[in-house]
Amino acid sequence: MELAGATGVDAIVAHHPIADAANSGGVTLNYYLDLYNVAVFELHEAFHGLHPGISYIHGHKPFRVDIRYGGIPGNILYVGKTLDEVKTLGDILDRLNKMMDMEKEQQIMGVERAHFNCADMKDSATALQGEILLGSIDSPVNTVLHIFPHTGFTAEHLIKAKNEHPEIDTVLATISRVKKDSALVKKAEELELNFICGNSHALEIFENGLPLAYALRHYLPEDIEIVLFRERICSIPLKDFGSPNIKEYAKFITENYLINDKR
Repeated sequence: MELAGATGVDAIVAHHPIADAANSGGVTLNYYLDLYNVAVFELHEAFHGLHPGISYIHGHKPFRVDIRYGGIPGNILYVGKTLDEVKTLGDILDRLNKMMDMEKEQQIMGVERAHFNCADMKDSATALQGEILLGSIDSPVNTVLHIFPHTGFTAEHLIKAKNEHPEIDTVLATISRVKKDSALVKKAEELELNFICGNSHALEIFENGLPLAYALRHYLPEDIEIVLFRERICSIPLKDFGSPNIKEYAKFITENYLINDKR
């Protein structure tokens, strides 16, 4: 909202609901909208659960899509065949790295670390890249079970999907992901499946926002400028955060207002 006000943006098209989050803390969203004279259109993707681009980016074409797998609304499942150019797990990672221009993202992160003299600085774009949890870059892949762990997909669902489609050889988790010791990965290992994690939610502005922006460009008059707001969150250790002056300020506030050493 602050960026919109500072750069003359008149309208925001938000992919995810924003009102509830903005209304927390006693400040209602409409105060900001009126203050900066900004209109907001709030929506989720038009294809919710049927988005053809997510599977394409990750190198497969679904022949089955279920948006309420196991009877759970929003528990999305794709089963797809890999594209002709995708033969191995390594091909999926290479495809993602090229699509998301990860080399440039790493360069940007490197410049920031050097500029702030903070080797431990991390960002949301590069901290969670594509990762193979089961298998290797040379592992063949043909039939993909594409899941979204945050929607409620469980190890029991994995067993069910494998029984329904015995040809599945690879589990692909995107938007959210699981740890290597999770029940899903353990069950995939028992079933002798590959397991790979793709793009995280932090890159959704590319997967959903950019196509929507091009669609708006098609329909809106040419004199209306379209910009994309990209959320890129950085993590910086406390000892490295801020200038010496602001650190002194923070310590003063802490010592005088935020802590009580009386026992």
